Amino acid sequence: MENEFQLVDDQQLIIIQQMYKLAFKQLFEKYHDKYTNPYMETLETLRKKSEQPNSAYYLFHIHKKNVGMFRLTTDSSMSLGRISPLLILPDFQGHGYAQKMLKDVESQFPSIHHWSLDTIKEEKKLVSLYQKAGYTRLPNKEKTISGNMHIIYFTRDI
Repeated sequence: MENEFQLVDDQQLIIIQQMYKLAFKQLFEKYHDKYTNPYMETLETLRKKSEQPNSAYYLFHIHKKNVGMFRLTTDSSMSLGRISPLLILPDFQGHGYAQKMLKDVESQFPSIHHWSLDTIKEEKKLVSLYQKAGYTRLPNKEKTISGNMHIIYFTRDI
Protein backbone atom coordinates (compact mmCIF):
# COMPACT_ATOMS: atom_id res chain seq x y z
CA MET A 1 0.00 0.00 0.00
CA GLU A 2 1.60 3.23 -1.14
CA ASN A 3 0.99 5.95 1.42
CA GLU A 4 2.52 9.25 2.40
CA PHE A 5 2.06 12.31 4.54
CA GLN A 6 1.96 15.81 3.10
CA LEU A 7 2.60 18.88 5.21
CA VAL A 8 -0.27 21.34 4.68
CA ASP A 9 0.51 24.94 3.75
CA ASP A 10 -1.76 27.96 4.25
CA GLN A 11 -3.35 27.63 0.81
CA GLN A 12 -4.38 24.05 1.61
CA LEU A 13 -6.19 24.87 4.85
CA ILE A 14 -9.42 25.06 2.83
CA ILE A 15 -8.93 21.34 2.09
CA ILE A 16 -8.65 20.65 5.82
CA GLN A 17 -11.83 22.62 6.47
CA GLN A 18 -13.67 20.67 3.76
CA MET A 19 -12.42 17.38 5.21
CA TYR A 20 -13.64 18.47 8.66
CA LYS A 21 -17.10 19.14 7.23
CA LEU A 22 -17.26 15.69 5.64
CA ALA A 23 -15.74 13.67 8.47
CA PHE A 24 -17.21 15.38 11.53
CA LYS A 25 -20.74 16.16 10.29
CA GLN A 26 -22.26 13.01 11.75
CA LEU A 27 -20.74 13.67 15.19
CA PHE A 28 -21.90 17.29 15.04
CA GLU A 29 -25.45 16.23 14.20
CA LYS A 30 -25.43 13.62 16.97
CA TYR A 31 -23.99 15.77 19.79
CA HIS A 32 -24.70 19.36 18.61
CA ASP A 33 -21.31 20.38 19.98
CA LYS A 34 -20.65 23.88 18.66
CA TYR A 35 -17.53 24.51 20.73
CA THR A 36 -15.13 21.58 20.33
CA ASN A 37 -16.20 19.76 17.15
CA PRO A 38 -13.83 20.44 14.23
CA TYR A 39 -16.93 20.62 12.02
CA MET A 40 -17.33 24.20 13.30
CA GLU A 41 -13.74 25.32 12.56
CA THR A 42 -13.33 28.42 10.44
CA LEU A 43 -10.43 29.11 8.11
CA GLU A 44 -9.33 31.78 10.56
CA THR A 45 -9.09 29.35 13.49
CA LEU A 46 -7.34 26.77 11.30
CA ARG A 47 -4.82 29.40 10.24
CA LYS A 48 -4.20 30.49 13.84
CA LYS A 49 -3.60 26.87 14.87
CA SER A 50 -1.27 26.25 11.93
CA GLU A 51 0.76 29.33 12.88
CA GLN A 52 1.28 28.17 16.46
CA PRO A 53 4.82 27.02 17.23
CA ASN A 54 5.28 23.24 16.92
CA SER A 55 1.89 22.78 15.26
CA ALA A 56 1.26 21.35 11.79
CA TYR A 57 -1.49 19.77 9.71
CA TYR A 58 -0.75 16.75 7.53
CA LEU A 59 -2.75 15.10 4.78
CA PHE A 60 -2.64 11.30 4.63
CA HIS A 61 -2.57 9.88 1.10
CA ILE A 62 -3.11 6.31 -0.05
CA HIS A 63 -2.26 5.82 -3.74
CA LYS A 64 -2.14 9.63 -4.13
CA LYS A 65 -5.72 10.10 -2.82
CA ASN A 66 -6.59 12.18 0.25
CA VAL A 67 -7.81 9.57 2.71
CA GLY A 68 -7.41 11.45 5.98
CA MET A 69 -5.51 14.05 7.93
CA PHE A 70 -4.21 14.89 11.38
CA ARG A 71 -2.84 17.82 13.30
CA LEU A 72 0.33 17.26 15.29
CA THR A 73 1.50 19.51 18.09
CA THR A 74 4.78 18.88 19.88
CA ASP A 75 6.87 20.26 22.67
CA SER A 76 9.98 22.24 21.70
CA SER A 77 12.24 19.17 21.99
CA MET A 78 9.98 17.08 19.71
CA SER A 79 9.77 14.31 22.35
CA LEU A 80 6.08 14.81 23.24
CA GLY A 81 3.42 14.68 20.53
CA ARG A 82 -0.30 15.28 20.56
CA ILE A 83 -2.59 14.23 17.72
CA SER A 84 -5.76 16.27 17.53
CA PRO A 85 -7.75 15.86 15.48
CA LEU A 86 -7.28 12.77 13.36
CA LEU A 87 -9.76 11.82 10.67
CA ILE A 88 -10.40 9.38 7.88
CA LEU A 89 -12.86 10.58 5.25
CA PRO A 90 -16.20 8.69 5.34
CA ASP A 91 -15.64 6.94 1.98
CA PHE A 92 -12.45 5.36 3.34
CA GLN A 93 -13.59 4.40 6.84
CA GLY A 94 -13.71 0.76 7.85
CA HIS A 95 -10.61 -0.28 5.89
CA GLY A 96 -7.99 -0.03 8.65
CA TYR A 97 -6.61 3.30 7.44
CA ALA A 98 -6.89 5.04 10.82
CA GLN A 99 -4.79 2.36 12.51
CA LYS A 100 -2.29 2.48 9.65
CA MET A 101 -2.12 6.27 9.87
CA LEU A 102 -1.45 6.15 13.63
CA LYS A 103 1.31 3.58 13.19
CA ASP A 104 2.87 5.54 10.32
CA VAL A 105 2.68 8.84 12.22
CA GLU A 106 4.59 7.28 15.11
CA SER A 107 7.30 5.92 12.80
CA GLN A 108 7.49 9.20 10.82
CA PHE A 109 8.39 11.10 14.02
CA PRO A 110 10.89 8.82 15.81
CA SER A 111 12.00 11.50 18.29
CA ILE A 112 8.52 11.55 19.83
CA HIS A 113 8.38 8.99 22.62
CA HIS A 114 5.21 10.08 24.40
CA TRP A 115 2.00 10.42 22.38
CA SER A 116 -1.38 11.73 23.51
CA LEU A 117 -4.82 12.12 21.99
CA ASP A 118 -8.45 12.26 23.06
CA THR A 119 -11.81 11.12 21.80
CA ILE A 120 -15.50 10.98 22.64
CA LYS A 121 -16.17 8.39 25.34
CA GLU A 122 -19.56 7.48 23.88
CA GLU A 123 -18.05 6.61 20.47
CA LYS A 124 -17.05 3.00 21.15
CA LYS A 125 -15.52 2.54 17.67
CA LEU A 126 -13.12 5.42 18.29
CA VAL A 127 -12.25 4.24 21.79
CA SER A 128 -11.57 0.75 20.42
CA LEU A 129 -9.42 2.13 17.58
CA TYR A 130 -7.05 3.88 19.98
CA GLN A 131 -6.89 0.93 22.36
CA LYS A 132 -6.05 -1.43 19.45
CA ALA A 133 -3.31 0.99 18.41
CA GLY A 134 -1.70 0.64 21.85
CA TYR A 135 -3.01 3.77 23.53
CA THR A 136 -3.96 3.60 27.21
CA ARG A 137 -6.79 5.59 28.68
CA LEU A 138 -5.84 7.99 31.46
CA PRO A 139 -7.97 6.78 34.37
CA ASN A 140 -9.02 9.94 36.18
CA LYS A 141 -9.18 12.39 33.31
CA GLU A 142 -12.50 13.10 31.63
CA LYS A 143 -14.17 16.29 30.43
CA THR A 144 -17.93 16.69 30.20
CA ILE A 145 -19.00 18.54 27.07
CA SER A 146 -22.72 17.86 27.57
CA GLY A 147 -24.89 15.33 29.36
CA ASN A 148 -24.40 12.81 26.57
CA MET A 149 -20.83 13.69 25.47
CA HIS A 150 -17.61 13.22 27.40
CA ILE A 151 -14.01 13.54 26.25
CA ILE A 152 -11.52 10.92 27.45
CA TYR A 153 -7.75 11.02 27.12
CA PHE A 154 -5.21 8.45 25.95
CA THR A 155 -1.42 8.16 25.95
CA ARG A 156 1.15 5.87 24.42
CA ASP A 157 4.84 5.63 25.29
CA ILE A 158 7.23 4.28 22.69
